[in-house]
Amino acid sequence: MEALISAQKMFYYFQMLNRPTYVNLVKEFWIRAEVCDVESAKSQESQAVSRDPSLKGKSREEMGLEPFRGLEIKSAVMGIPVSITEGVIAKACRMAPEGRFIWNVSRKDALLESYTNLLLRGNPVTKLVDMDIK
Repeated sequence: MEALISAQKMFYYFQMLNRPTYVNLVKEFWIRAEVCDVESAKSQESQAVSRDPSLKGKSREEMGLEPFRGLEIKSAVMGIPVSITEGVIAKACRMAPEGRFIWNVSRKDALLESYTNLLLRGNPVTKLVDMDIK
């Protein structure tokens, strides 16, 4: 498993998980959390226009809404607004804020080789039900 973690550059993430957790703060955050994505942003705009039709065609700022900065989880802890984005998670894990998805990956790629050896027991034709997830 260590090879897979290494191939994905996730050591800092697992180190972060072993740090102290403040349970009450986490609970307070998740109780009030809401996901803000493209659909919810469009819904906010539609609601604003339905309340005041003169806002149609105006920007979010002109509608009195917060600017949409992409997918984020918003909440408040002790009255302080908190926002979690992919960038925040990447920074906490000390990783680049972009993912790794490669089309037509080479059979000699380190990540693919690590995946095959660890999860598929070295057999690249193994099906999901036969994976070694211990």
